[in-house]
Amino acid sequence: MRVLTNLLANAMNASSSGSAVTVRATARADGVAFEVVDRGVGIESEYLSKIFEPFMRVPNAPPGGSGLGLTISKRIVDAHGGRLTVQSQPGRGSTFTFTLPLAHERAL
Repeated sequence: MRVLTNLLANAMNASSSGSAVTVRATARADGVAFEVVDRGVGIESEYLSKIFEPFMRVPNAPPGGSGLGLTISKRIVDAHGGRLTVQSQPGRGSTFTFTLPLAHERAL
């Protein structure tokens, strides 16, 4: 829940007032994928490889935040055996996708 909340907050902050933010969940054979899509300011390609580092703040990003939200989100997803990725283009927005594996019941 914290990961989704963080990604939604970031998407709303990056988007202009009245812009849509799309959230999708898609079942996959090995788990589920969640996408948060905005049409906000986007991220320059030179920062995409650094976006999950602690205290990373993209220049010209909307004000606020500590630069830890994406780092924490990635660590949570990683700890659950998932993956957090980003695709973005300046002026066109961003898509953050995180996948989580299916939970398997253990035999008693």
